[in-house]
Amino acid sequence: MISKNPNHPEEPQLERRGLTWKVWVPAILITALITGTLLFVVLPRFWDVLFPPELEEGTATLVLLKQLDQGLFLFIARHPDVSLDSFFVEDELNPGAKAMYRCLYGKRYLNDEIIRARGHIAIDVDGQPMFIDAWRHPVVFIPKSTSGRSFTYRNGIGNSLTIRAPIEPTGPRYLLWSLGPDGLNQDGAPDDLTPRPRTPSGKSAR
Repeated sequence: MISKNPNHPEEPQLERRGLTWKVWVPAILITALITGTLLFVVLPRFWDVLFPPELEEGTATLVLLKQLDQGLFLFIARHPDVSLDSFFVEDELNPGAKAMYRCLYGKRYLNDEIIRARGHIAIDVDGQPMFIDAWRHPVVFIPKSTSGRSFTYRNGIGNSLTIRAPIEPTGPRYLLWSLGPDGLNQDGAPDDLTPRPRTPSGKSAR
């Protein structure tokens, strides 16, 4: 049995004290600084990686193209004898975007208020309204009746483009697409956006 030696004093006990303000105030400030950095620097960039602006703009443009496609389909169904070419003006800049506006806007083929609220209508330099995509490029619209003709477009950054209608068009009675993020014309591909093709019933394919 081991017993304490009375000749050796016991070791001094350390006095336990709570954290003083000199410790926890700097700790709180450092934590707040780190949290603020995450909120305002790191997280927004991480969010942009997961949900890039191009994705949101592309989705908005596809919604617009779908509405325009549905509007054109309704117009053709109700006015089978009217040529879509009749809405074009000779030597007009961005003619397809303006022709669709004359054909569809204000005639109950579109949800006009939503399209305007989302910024898909712009006034061109000649004072004429037209449909634009989320990158502010005029929407391209070419009816079959314009076979072989060339049209001049100016994208949202001011570059002029020449777009030619197919000489022997096949498929639907018109072509419809967005120039996409780069504002260059690839006739509907690869980064150009187009509405989904329609089935024989007239509905957009899934």
